[in-house]
Amino acid sequence: MQLEIVTNQSKKQKETKNLVIEGFLGKLGKSGFSTEELLQITNHFWSFPKKSSRNKQWIMTDESGKLLGTMLLKRENDETSSLKDYLTLFKQFPKKKILKLLTIFAILEHDLKENEVYIDHIVANKNNRHGGVGTALLDTAQQDILPNEFLSLYVAASNTRALRLYQRKGFTIVETGNSFIRKKLISEEKWHYMIWKKPSSLKTRNQKD
Repeated sequence: MQLEIVTNQSKKQKETKNLVIEGFLGKLGKSGFSTEELLQITNHFWSFPKKSSRNKQWIMTDESGKLLGTMLLKRENDETSSLKDYLTLFKQFPKKKILKLLTIFAILEHDLKENEVYIDHIVANKNNRHGGVGTALLDTAQQDILPNEFLSLYVAASNTRALRLYQRKGFTIVETGNSFIRKKLISEEKWHYMIWKKPSSLKTRNQKD
């Protein structure tokens, strides 16, 4: 398996976006849009990090170049889409469905804290979900961060398989929440916010105590 960073100039953008949308279809599909429509819509305001960005879109491929998984590490918030982008969507698609989709995106959005590296999404190809792709991507994330940084992510409480993986990789739950809006929109009421810090940073802090 091979790992690389893709940017907004990469030829693998469309394939990677497709993989992410398929991985989150259980949530995004609640808007009523198909995979093809979601890809068309997100192209209006979703672009991969530039080479100069501190954010990194990692992809994993096999020897033949087949995409196995992807993960976005965010160190800075995305640029805000213009009003024109949203108005275009309302003209092209049913207003009620677009409003619902944008609300789903809003409740999934996360504001970064100081020194936080947020795993915005981590997705494995459905045919390779038991092939160690998620573990390899998490290993990459843990190696990527600096000693003063920490990793974070959200996971649905009902997603026990992913929760066990994160806990096995050393992530700990620091917050658990319940949301009626999330339940109504994406059938996901309870969620966990988890973090991971490099062991060396924990040792240093403990030594000072």
